[in-house]
Amino acid sequence: MWVRLLGSDVVALNLIEERGLIVVATSDGMLRLLRMRDGAVILTYYIQPGERKWLSIADTGHYEASVGGDNLGGWVLRQDSQQTAEFFPLSRFRDQFLLPGMTRHVLASNDPNQGVQRALAEWQPSPMGAVVVEQVAKQEVLIVPQKLTPASELVEIESPKIDQVPPSIEIVSPGFETTLTGNQLSINVRVLTPKDAPLKGVFSRIVSSGQVTRGLHPGLTSVEQTLNLKLPPEDVEVHLVAENRWGSSLPKVIRVRYAGPVAAPIIKQRTLRILAIGVSDYDNPSYRLFLAAKDANDFGRLLSGQRGKLYDKVEIAMLTDKAADKSAIEKAFTNLKKQVRAEDTTFVFLAGHGVNDFKQGYYFMPREADIKRLSDTGVSFRDIRRTLAELPGRNLLFVDTCHAGNVIGSGATGLSQNNSSAINELASPENNIIVFASSSGDQAAIEKDDWGNGAFTKALLEGLQGRADFMKRGRISYKQLDAYVSDRVSDLTDGLQTPVTPVLLTVPDFPLVEVLSN
Repeated sequence: MWVRLLGSDVVALNLIEERGLIVVATSDGMLRLLRMRDGAVILTYYIQPGERKWLSIADTGHYEASVGGDNLGGWVLRQDSQQTAEFFPLSRFRDQFLLPGMTRHVLASNDPNQGVQRALAEWQPSPMGAVVVEQVAKQEVLIVPQKLTPASELVEIESPKIDQVPPSIEIVSPGFETTLTGNQLSINVRVLTPKDAPLKGVFSRIVSSGQVTRGLHPGLTSVEQTLNLKLPPEDVEVHLVAENRWGSSLPKVIRVRYAGPVAAPIIKQRTLRILAIGVSDYDNPSYRLFLAAKDANDFGRLLSGQRGKLYDKVEIAMLTDKAADKSAIEKAFTNLKKQVRAEDTTFVFLAGHGVNDFKQGYYFMPREADIKRLSDTGVSFRDIRRTLAELPGRNLLFVDTCHAGNVIGSGATGLSQNNSSAINELASPENNIIVFASSSGDQAAIEKDDWGNGAFTKALLEGLQGRADFMKRGRISYKQLDAYVSDRVSDLTDGLQTPVTPVLLTVPDFPLVEVLSN
């Protein structure tokens, strides 16, 4: 017999006798898997089915999550005695706690300690793995496949160290809502950061109906400071983010209502900039795909029709097959930095193979990519994220990289095609990037010849051609497109592929295209 205190009332339970597990639902909204033998909690889940989000946490503190799921849990921390405790979601500590493959191994072993060790072994070499192995050694826990670790011996890693956390930013004035009659806004902020992690800067983003501008405010210290911003004569949102060596704060938002004189509108030419990249014909024939290059071509060709519609100009850079090498792709992203203006909208479309290296991150594979030399031959998603996050205007990334095929090969260690952590990094609110991903987790992106495109691109093209215009208003917003693509891909693939578009609370819905008449 055993008794296990879960910290909340039990509202339902079920037995999985063949696995020796008990599924327990508690009033705090959690699902917990308990081992029948001794009542040890081997995994804790938090699930939001309506938003297709889930978070799985082991008692060691490691976690796995769906796209958007690592904001469902976190740590409440206080950097000094004068500060109100602040919630830091797990997304701020991915390098320390994220462990892909953990859930699968914990369930296979019925033991969180063994499952974590096996997952770490898959991803070696890894600095995080070395730390945890050392912690386990200090606790003198013996890991053997046949032995279940008693609940009293489970190893717990420490919460984030208070000197190794991202900064937090507090708006002292004018508050989260204010009214202006002019175009100048003074904001008093207080930024807290650990002593050994000075601020890299505070970033501001001004979002209005017609443009998005980004500013850097360097030289601030962790005391109260004043930022002076010039705003357009219309209602806007101001987003503030602070950054140190450990990462970025969560954005703080000020909503500004303009009550001044109505100025004559300034006519600015709106440009849709498209970078479409697709690789089917790889140098390594074993990587070959069939429709990725065609998907990129079809995406760019369709959107060229927006010239003179929602946008004054459409500028397209197309890189497919032999033209889509690492150097050309990186140069194309560099060109975006030189070209994009505050009133522009940028679409980046990627179709091809993608591979996740746990130590170095997720890579898009250009035509000469070599799985054994990813850092030299792949295009890092971290570099893509930095580029898009620094662009003004509205920026969308369409990712179709989880294609079926033995691109990794057997016996590979520390590699997978799981894209969730990469998508989570891209879609973090401080980056202000809207991400459409063709599939989630380890799902394969499916393509069929009789469709003429991959399932994801087929749904995108149909939606942009008008099927996502549910209200028949002649325009399609990004949330309408997300709704259509999610439903259509599920229908095409019989539920085998689940596209995801993380919802960014800092990005209001806006139109992407005008529906072209037949």
